[in-house]
Amino acid sequence: MELNKKAYDEYIKKITPVNELGSDMLHAFVTGGIICTVGQASVMLMMKYLGMEKEAAQTWMLIELILASVLLTGFGIYRRS
Repeated sequence: MELNKKAYDEYIKKITPVNELGSDMLHAFVTGGIICTVGQASVMLMMKYLGMEKEAAQTWMLIELILASVLLTGFGIYRRS
């Protein structure tokens, strides 16, 4: 029984990914900032050039971001990052 537990522990160590918290947090911060910047720019452009009200522009921005996430997930781009 002890041999199986030791082999199992070694197997778990081998397949468990090792992540660095600092770099993961930095990556999440930068990615989130980019998403927010794109969303804000989209709202501002729709308000300025399409003459939308703020609430309508925000609704369309959410639809755009959801559609973009669906497409990026479908093409497997999220998995690469």
